[in-house]
Amino acid sequence: MAGAGRNNSSPLRGSDLKNAEALQVVSASKDQKFTVIQAEYVLASRRAANSFLRTVIYLATIALVIIAGLGLRATQAAKAERIARQSEQVAKEDASGQRNEAVKQRNQAQRTAQTFATVDNNDQTTGRRQREPSNADWHGIVGC
Repeated sequence: MAGAGRNNSSPLRGSDLKNAEALQVVSASKDQKFTVIQAEYVLASRRAANSFLRTVIYLATIALVIIAGLGLRATQAAKAERIARQSEQVAKEDASGQRNEAVKQRNQAQRTAQTFATVDNNDQTTGRRQREPSNADWHGIVGC
């Protein structure tokens, strides 16, 4: 315990504080009671321990809130990244589909051009000239 003078700079902590509190309870029923200074020293040590504990709990709570906030932020960032990847994949698939359609149309155009070239070539080899469409043909094509 503390001697005749107070030493506020070093309160009792941990097992020393528990032992002093237990001794204070036991000595209350005996003839050897704690002095006022000793009782105040134990009480001040308990208050300091409680204050320290409250500070630790407060800081742990703040840390927990910060960690939860960072976790939420990371979750949101991961979700945004996943959406961006999905959008990119959709865009690639769309571009691939458009490319395939363009290739299909190009191939169709080439086949059509080859067909006309073959017909024109056949006409030239047979010496026949393609007949000019008549008015009746135009009406059938245009739908007049």
